[in-house]
Amino acid sequence: MPMVCVTDFEAQARELLSKSTWDYIEGGAEEGITRDDNIAAFKKIRLRPRYLKDVSHVDTRTTIQGAEISAPICIAPTGFHCLAWPDGEMSTARAAQAAGICYITSTYASCTLEDVVATAPRGLRWFQLYVQLDRQLNKQLIQKVESLGFKALVVTVDVPKLGNRRHDIRNQLDLKTNLLLKDLRSPKERSSAPYLQMSPIDSSLCWDDLSWLQSVTQLPIILKGILTKEDAELAVKHKVHGIIVSNHGGRQLDGVAASIDALTEVVAAVKGKIEVYMDGGIRTGSDVLKALALGAKCVFLGRPVLWGLACKGERGVEEVLNILKDEFHTSMALTGLAMAGWSCLVTGAGGFLGQRIIRLLVEEKELQEIRALDKVFRPELREEFSKLQGKVKLTLLEGDILDEQCVKRACQGTSAVIHAASVIDVFNIIPKETILNVNLKGTQNLLEACAQASVPVFIYTSTIEVAGPNSYREVIQNAHEEEHHETRWSSPYPYSKKLAEKAVLAANGWALKNGGTLYTCALRPPFIYGEGSPLLYGFIDHALKNNRVLTHNSKLSIVNPAYVGNVAWAHILALRALRDPKKVPNIQGQFYYISDDTPHQSYDDLNYTLSKEWGFSLDSRMSLPISLKYWLGFLLEIVTFLLSPVYRFRPPFNRHIVTLLNSVFTISYKKAQRELGYEPLFSWEKAKEKTMEWVGSLVEQHKATLKAKTH
Repeated sequence: MPMVCVTDFEAQARELLSKSTWDYIEGGAEEGITRDDNIAAFKKIRLRPRYLKDVSHVDTRTTIQGAEISAPICIAPTGFHCLAWPDGEMSTARAAQAAGICYITSTYASCTLEDVVATAPRGLRWFQLYVQLDRQLNKQLIQKVESLGFKALVVTVDVPKLGNRRHDIRNQLDLKTNLLLKDLRSPKERSSAPYLQMSPIDSSLCWDDLSWLQSVTQLPIILKGILTKEDAELAVKHKVHGIIVSNHGGRQLDGVAASIDALTEVVAAVKGKIEVYMDGGIRTGSDVLKALALGAKCVFLGRPVLWGLACKGERGVEEVLNILKDEFHTSMALTGLAMAGWSCLVTGAGGFLGQRIIRLLVEEKELQEIRALDKVFRPELREEFSKLQGKVKLTLLEGDILDEQCVKRACQGTSAVIHAASVIDVFNIIPKETILNVNLKGTQNLLEACAQASVPVFIYTSTIEVAGPNSYREVIQNAHEEEHHETRWSSPYPYSKKLAEKAVLAANGWALKNGGTLYTCALRPPFIYGEGSPLLYGFIDHALKNNRVLTHNSKLSIVNPAYVGNVAWAHILALRALRDPKKVPNIQGQFYYISDDTPHQSYDDLNYTLSKEWGFSLDSRMSLPISLKYWLGFLLEIVTFLLSPVYRFRPPFNRHIVTLLNSVFTISYKKAQRELGYEPLFSWEKAKEKTMEWVGSLVEQHKATLKAKTH
C-alpha cells in the first residue's frame, strides 16, 4: 500500500524499529502532555480561504537568513540518526540537498561533520550546538563548522538539564554507552582518541554568555527553544539573528505551551527585527501554512524525518518532504495564496511619504511581502497597517538604518529596496553630525547590505534641494534632467542628500554576491504637501496659536509643490521599471524630477490656499527686504560660529533658508513621464480637497483642546 501522508510513515516506522528506539524517538517528558498538545493545537486553528484569485502559478520558495530554499519546510536537529538507518545523517543530508531545503545537523550526530558535508556538498546546512562545559571544545567545534561551510549556528537553550523521559528510564536506554560521538573531541584527545562519548551540557549558560559565542564566530546565531515574550525580547536585545520557537518536541519541560500557541507571542515581541521559525507538531502541509500565517518564516521537522529515514533511508526522507511540500502547495492554492517570490523593503515606512508608498505597494501584483522599516511605529499606524495584511504579508521592522546588523537582516531575501528614510531639516535644528550620519552613512549601509544580500533594485528618495536653488536672484523654470543643477550649499540637509544621491547612482552596476547586478535610480521631488505633512502641520499649528494668521516669509518664491500621493506613485512606477528587463537599461543610474499639476505658486500662497476655508489669513505686516534678510542671515551664521565653542546658538534663519523660501525654482516631470510612464495619480483639485479636509481636522482638534482646558 502506498504511503500518502506523514502518518503513514509513522505507522510503518513503529513496526520496523525496536521498542526502545521507537520509545526514544516518540517519547515525551513525563506524561507527554506538551508532546501531544503540539499536534492538537494545530487542529484547533482554522483557515480563512479567499477565492477567485489567480493561483495558477503557486511559488513556495522563500529565504532564511538570506539563503533561498524551495519551501519553508526544513529539517530540525535531531541526534543519533543511525538508530533509524545505518548511514544516519548522511542519508538525511542527501535528502535535504535534493529537496533544496536546510538541514540543521545536531551536535549529537552519529556521523562526522566531514561525512555530512562530503555526502551533500551543495546542501544548505546549519549546525545545532549544545554548549559544553569545556569552552575550548565549543570554540573548536564552532571553528570546524565554519570552515566546513555551515551557514548558521543554532544554540539550543532549553536543555540546562535533560528532561524526565520516562520511556527511556524504563527501557534503561543509555546512549552514552551505545553511541560514540565523532565531533566532540577536545584538543588533548584528538591525537589519542578517535571518538568521544557524550559530553556534559553547560547548565550555567546565561544570556551574557552569548557575547562570548558572538566573539568566536561570524556565523549568524539562532536561539532554539524560546517560548515567551520576555525571552524573545532578550534575544533581540542580545543581537541574535533568529529564534526557533520550540519546546523540544515536548521532550523537556512537560506542561509548557504548544509551539504553535507560543509562536504569536514571540512574533509580536520581536517586532520583525529578527526572523522567527518554529518546530513541533507539523504533520501536514496545512500545518505549515498555519505556522506561516501566524508569523513563522519557516518550519522545521523532527520526528517525521526520522520516520521517513526508518522506512526507506534517504528516499523515505525525500518522500516525507515531498508529501509536505505538495500538501503545502495545495493548501496555498486552496486558500488563494500564490506566494510569488518577490518582496520589497521600504525604509522610513512610518513617515509621511513612507506610509503612502506602503498603501500603494500592497496593490502590486505577485508581491509576497513588504518589510516596513522605521525606528518606531505609532500604535495607530500599526493598527492601520494591520488592516493591509489581507492583501500582502506586511512585516514591521523597528530598527535604525545606522545599525548595520539590523539593515543586513532587513535586506536578506528582499527583491527591492525603496529608501525613503531621511532626516529632513531645512531650518538647521538638528545637529549636523546626526543629519550626515542618517542621510549619508545610513544610505551607504543600505547599499552595502543590498550587495551582500543580493538585492537587485534600489530606489532612493532624493530631493530637489540637491539641485538648488543656489541664489534668490537666479530664476530657474521647468528645470529638467539634461540641465546641470547642483546645490553649492554646505547646509547639512542638502549637502547630505547630494552626497547620498551620488552614492546611490554610483552604486548602479555593482556586482551582487550571487553574481547579479544592482540597479539604482533616484527621485527628486520638490516640497511635498498633503494630509499628515509635518511642515504644513507646523505652519498650521503656529497659526492656530496666533489667531489663525499664517506667517508670510516666502511671498517672492515661485515653486511647484507636489502632492504626497503622487510622489509615492512615482516610487511605485520606478520600482516597476527597474524590475522590468526591457526598461532597466534606460532607467538604471538615472535621477528623475517628480512633480505634478499643482499650480506654480509661492509657499505662502500654498499654505493660504489649503487653509483659507477654515478662516486662516496671511500676515499683512511688512517684511524685511530679501537682500537685507539675506545679509542678516550671514551675520547670524557668523555669530553661530563664534559662539560654537561655548554655546549652541540656534539662529532663526540663515542665508540658505532665505534663498530656499524666496527663489523661483520649478521643475518638469516630462522625463519621468516618458521613461517611467508617470502621470499624477491625483489631480490638483483632489489633492487640495484631501489636504483641506485634514487641515479642518486640525482646527477641530485645536478647538477640542481649548475647550478641555477651560473645564
